[in-house]
Parts: sequence; structure tokens; C-alpha cells
Amino acid sequence: MRDEKNSIIRPSAGLSTRAVHAGGATPEVGKPVTTPIFQTSTFYNERGGGGEVLYTRYGNNPNHLALEARIAALEGADACVATASGMAAIAVALLSAVASGDTILAARALYGGTRTLLDRELARLGVTTTYADFFDESWRAALHTGVRLVLVETPTNPLVRVLDLAPIADAARAAGALLVVDSTFATPINFRPLEHGADLVVHSATKYLGGHSDVTAGVVAGTT
Repeated sequence: MRDEKNSIIRPSAGLSTRAVHAGGATPEVGKPVTTPIFQTSTFYNERGGGGEVLYTRYGNNPNHLALEARIAALEGADACVATASGMAAIAVALLSAVASGDTILAARALYGGTRTLLDRELARLGVTTTYADFFDESWRAALHTGVRLVLVETPTNPLVRVLDLAPIADAARAAGALLVVDSTFATPINFRPLEHGADLVVHSATKYLGGHSDVTAGVVAGTT
């Protein structure tokens, strides 16, 4: 989360205020009340390449930055990255954390597309995935120091079962593993995994966050 993008939000602000104002510009006379839609691919930048290059393909136009700051504020995260789809968000979260030879411990109750990513694409890259039932205490035996990352959903897709996340977070931390939570079905209005020990939270913004079947997007938020 870019602090300057949320400087107008008080720490005590509620979720409704954060949902409306986080990521917005500081109120000034003559400035828009809401963030305009920037339908441009290219921006003027510093001569000689100084500073951050603004370019829509890089995911840093003003709309991207406002969205990321707003989701970070809602999740209580330090940073957020917006992606082109929910599966892109899952891929970003996983590929940024694992490498060839690593092991992922994933919940059996996973979105089908996520399971395909694990079993086909990550396996092709040398990443091993083992599955466990996180609604049964047997998952503890599968979480050992050789696991690099734990991946779960809560609520699950499509059965909407809810995990007790805190014990999983404690065990993952003890094993030296990162905990990634797909919270698509909850949104930060209903549940914030980072407050329960998760390292990264992922959403398919195509679904509940978007809400109107008119956008394809994803987000990854986390703490540093």
C-alpha cells in the first residue's frame, strides 16, 4: 500500500469509508471527487528515465494504483497488486514464492483452475504439490519443514466451507512456510485473512469484489 495514496484515510476509519475513499486523491478545489477512468496507455515521464515509468501495461496507471491502495486499506495490508484475472493473481502469489524443488501443501478443497495450475504448470516447473484435508487434523502431519508454501481457500469454492485459519497460520509459521489464502468468496468486508496470520490474500475480483459480472480482474495483498 502506498502511504501517500491513503493519507486522507484516518487509522480509525471504518470499512465503508475505506471502500469509498481509500486510494483517492487529497481533496482540493477543482479536483474530481471520484477517481476518473484513465483510458490511456502512455503517460509523460521524466526525461532520461528518472523516477517510476508510468505505463498502463506495467499496471501502474492511476486507476491501478487507486484500486491497489483501496484493497490494501480494506485488507489491512502493506501492499497490493492488481492483475488481469483471479488465476493471474494466484499465479503471481505462487510464482513469487516458490521455485523448482519446492513443495506446496494445498487444501483438497480448491477451485478447479487453481488445481490445474498446481498439477500442470507448477509441476512442469519442478514444484511439487501435496494435498491435505484442512477440515481434518490429519493436515498437521503433512505440514513439515520441507513445505515452502501452504495454500487454502476460505470460504471454499464451491461448497462455502469455512476454515479455522489461525491454527493453520501458527503451524505454517512454525514450519517456516508462507500461508496464502484465497478469500474470493468472503471479500475483506466479511473476513480479512491477514488478521488471522496469513502472509498473502488473493481474490478473483471477477466474482464477489466486482459483483456485477462486468469485469475480469484479480488482486494479491500482503504484509511486509
